[in-house]
Amino acid sequence: MMSRRTLLLAALASVFGAALFGGALAGGFWALRQQPEFYAASLLIDESRAKQASDDLLRQVAAVTSAAHQRGAWQAVFTAEQINGWLAYDVRKNHPRLLPKAFGQPRIAIDNDHATIACRYRDGSVDTVLSLEVRLYLTQPGEVALQVCRARAGWLPLPLGKVLDEVEKAAAEGGWRLRWLQSDGQPVAAVQIVPNGEESTELVLEEAEIRDGALWVAGSSRAPGSTPALATQPGEKTNRQR
Repeated sequence: MMSRRTLLLAALASVFGAALFGGALAGGFWALRQQPEFYAASLLIDESRAKQASDDLLRQVAAVTSAAHQRGAWQAVFTAEQINGWLAYDVRKNHPRLLPKAFGQPRIAIDNDHATIACRYRDGSVDTVLSLEVRLYLTQPGEVALQVCRARAGWLPLPLGKVLDEVEKAAAEGGWRLRWLQSDGQPVAAVQIVPNGEESTELVLEEAEIRDGALWVAGSSRAPGSTPALATQPGEKTNRQR
């Protein structure tokens, strides 16, 4: 489970870094030094509170993992506070080399149906906060759709085309099956989460939703091969447009 979280954060770092150097950042030094409103506040979390939130998240992850050993339904709710606690405490204490050297202090904000992921980027004379705004939902059991809505360095927009290229590259390097969809004219990366568990069961993700300041996930442990067929959501097409 930890290896997947590690790979996800490394992939996001790759996305941010490539987009930064692929984008045009001429002018706007002041705008480059700005940051999302939530970010500064999220860095002020007390260490004891961060540890408690991190422990809460890790307990839920352990509970979901243990569900792979028996058939039945499971669910979990991960709040932004828990995720940020894990990033602020567990990652700093136990995984200091999780991100490349230029990246640090990743945090997340969850608002209604979207999330904003941000981190500090320092390299030479460049010092900025990179942010990525995304929507997340399920297209079918086990397949997570990630719609990249906006990418910024400070307040400066980064080219989404480059971000999408890096999402595709990160998926390929991670061994994830990815297909491109469209939703409301925007590209959506649909990534297949491979079921895991014992030979007699597999852990299948059946719900994933961002709402009420949290990431809601649910699924079941079931007999292998019983996942329903693909059911593309209305308004989606199976090709990518930039």
